[in-house]
Amino acid sequence: MGGEPPDAIDSGYRTASGTFAVSLEPTGARLDGRRDVSVDADALEHFHMSLAQLLDALTGSATLEPTLGLDGRGSFAITITLDHGKGNIEGFLATGYYEARLSFAGYEIDQSYLQETLRQFGSVLADR
Repeated sequence: MGGEPPDAIDSGYRTASGTFAVSLEPTGARLDGRRDVSVDADALEHFHMSLAQLLDALTGSATLEPTLGLDGRGSFAITITLDHGKGNIEGFLATGYYEARLSFAGYEIDQSYLQETLRQFGSVLADR
């Protein structure tokens, strides 16, 4: 699974834009999803703070979800959970209103993954 931090934050509208990419390789298959997303900048800042708190505590979770669309659903969600420094990522990536949805869970991580994620989000937030 991979992702890219937001490309930019538009301070006029308080949104962040970027690409969310998911690549899964279950036994005998490969599934890929990629979608340009926009996230409320306040939600992104809250997620960044939640990640920092999670890294300090090494137990808990942080979730990032976009603003809901007209259908009442978001285009993606990601939750990072740690228990004593080890954990996983879960979430989904939807392609559109009535289109495909790629869900993922159980992608194992540890605190080093969280450190890099926190650094990337911090650099984007600092650039705005």
